[in-house]
Order: sequence, then structure tokens, then C-alpha cells
Amino acid sequence: MALPWAICLKRSIAELADLAQRLVRGDYAARARLKPGDSHAPLADAMNALAARVEQTVGALSDDRAQLASILAHIVEAVVAVDAEGRVVAANPALRALLGAETLALGRPFAETLRHPKLETLLGSVLKEGRARVEEVSLFTPQETHFEVHAVPLREGDRRAGAMLVLHDITRLRRLENIRREFVANVSHELRTPLASIRGMAETLRDGALDDKKHRLEFVEAIETDAVRLSALVDDLLDLSAIESGQRQLTREPIDVLTLARDAAAVLKPLADRRHIVVEMEAVASLPKAPADRKQIKQVLANLIENAIKFNNEGGSVKVSARSESAGLVVSVSDNGPGIPPEDLPRVFERFYRVDKARTREVGGTGLGLAIVKHIVEAHGGSVSVDSRPGEGSTFRFSLPA
Repeated sequence: MALPWAICLKRSIAELADLAQRLVRGDYAARARLKPGDSHAPLADAMNALAARVEQTVGALSDDRAQLASILAHIVEAVVAVDAEGRVVAANPALRALLGAETLALGRPFAETLRHPKLETLLGSVLKEGRARVEEVSLFTPQETHFEVHAVPLREGDRRAGAMLVLHDITRLRRLENIRREFVANVSHELRTPLASIRGMAETLRDGALDDKKHRLEFVEAIETDAVRLSALVDDLLDLSAIESGQRQLTREPIDVLTLARDAAAVLKPLADRRHIVVEMEAVASLPKAPADRKQIKQVLANLIENAIKFNNEGGSVKVSARSESAGLVVSVSDNGPGIPPEDLPRVFERFYRVDKARTREVGGTGLGLAIVKHIVEAHGGSVSVDSRPGEGSTFRFSLPA
């Protein structure tokens, strides 16, 4: 027959063993329930205190981990971390979306999951040397994307624990830099040509052509023509700059687009008459008025009608029409000129892009008219498009939201 103290001892040992097993299984809320008089009560109290401390520590770690996961999830830059062996230990959703790494598996080598040799090389050098590096890398995801990649070592005290890559998408910045460089080059070229012409003719006049009654008027008229061209170029540059920067505010009011088109055509009638071109308006019954900036939409119509006159065949025609759709108004300006080659259509709204450079300079275009049209229409929340076939003319359209 077991003695009472032996029974109590067995029960208290069993209680402590059960507590230890529950803690091993992760049940940190488990506690030993021994009476104060039990021989193992002090040990039980110590284990209960240890369990409480572990529960508190694990809870704090869980909170920190959840907070870190939330931060990573909301960082727009792509982030990936690896351990000292190059195995992935963390990656945020931005990386998975950007590099197509939806199946990125934690614990697997970086090289096996992403397969981007440039990133592998950069990561390997940081793991080996233990020094932070910053490089610009171009990747195809699937289109070409430019990144500024920050690679930094991770340490635990003096021990190298791994490395982290942060990818900043700078594609838009590089595209804007290229546009700026092209813009500066184009402006310089456009200014250089008339300035060189004015300078040359002025020097000719100074060197004796002033006494040449037969030709001096031609020189003066040529200087005036180039000066007008320079003035038009500067005006268009200022307009484009004001529109792009948002300095030109929209004053919306109900407008009749065909009335504005008639006003613009009236101003351009001398040009149309010189080229024997007829400008027609296609009236539509009960055409609703669109809320838009009267002055800016008139500029859009004037640019489109002027282009349709200038780049038309001698004796051709231009038709302006408008129709109502559920989303708003669609305005079209059509000509029956030589048309635009298919390869040029995607670029006609770019600044300084010309389908026929010689023809543009001959008729006095600045190469900015369609770019201004595009920016004004998009500022109104609309869109622009063009349809054309060589030899059959072109139709430019723009929409205005209702």
C-alpha cells in the first residue's frame, strides 16, 4: 500500500511533467496547480513564472513579427532578405508582383526562386564582402524596367546573418530624363535653324546687300518670316509648359464646339483660300453643350483645323463634325490629304515629331501643335486619337466628358 506522501510526490511530479510537455507543444498559457504544502510547490512556482515569462516574450515576438509583416506588405519598393547561405527568409508582396515571383518559397536559395543573374551577382558580393552596395539594374518584368538596387548586409552582433535587397523602380525617372534630353536637343535644333538664317541674312545685308535694291527686300522678308517662326515656337513652348505644369487653370462652362470650330475656321480662312481648301462643318441636331474651357478648346480646334489645311492636298477639303455619346462628345477633324504612314501614327502626338520634316518647315509648323492638343484634351479628362491611310487622308478625334 502506497504511503500518502508517495502519492502526493507522484502526483506533483506528474503535474510538473505535464506542464513541461504543454510548454514544449507551445501552450504557454499552461500552469502547474500544486498546493502550497506540496514538496514540489517551489519548483512549480518557478516553472509557472518561467511559463509566464515565455508567454510574454513569445507574445511580444509575435506582435513584432506581425508589425514587420504589415510594414513589408505596405512598402511600395520590392524587398527580399536572405540568410548567410543565400536562402530567402522574407519577401514582400511588391517583390512578388514586380518580378513575377508569386511562388517564391521561403527557405529556398535566392538563385532558384528568382533567377535574375544581375541580382544574384549583387547579392553574392554583399554576402561575401559584407559591404553595402548600390547599383542600377535593368530587368525585364516582362517589359524593360530600371531599378536602383540597394544591397545591405544583415548582422547579428559581429556575425554576418545575411543580406537584404531593396529595389526602387526608377523607370519613370529614366523615361523623363530621356524625354528632357530629347526635348532640349529638339528645342536647340529648332531654334538654331531660324537663328542661323537670320544671322546669315543680316550679315549679308551688312556686307553690302543693303545697296542691292533688287534683293534686299527679299532678305528682309526672309528675316521677318524666320522671326515669326521663332515667335510661334516660343509661344507654343510657353503654352505647352503652362499646360504640363498645371499653371493654366480650366474655366469650365457649357460650350458649343461647332460654334468654336466656325470661329477658328474663320481666322484660318486666308490660309485655306491660299490653298483653295474648303472647310465644312457637319451640323448635328440637338448637339449638347460640353463643360469645358472655351479658350483652350478653341485652341485645340484651331490647331487641328490648321494642320488639316496645311498638310492637305491643294484644292482639298476639311470637315469638322461632332457627335454625342454616352460618355460625352466626340469631335472629329478630317482631311483628304496624303495621309500618315502606319509606322508614324503612334508618335504623331509627341513633341517635335514630324511625319514630313521638309513639308512641316515649308508650311511653318513648330512640331508642337498636336502635343498641345493632347495635353489640353487630357487635362479635360478626354482622349485623342487618329485614323489615317496613305493617300486617303486623316481623321483626328478628341473626346470631352459630359
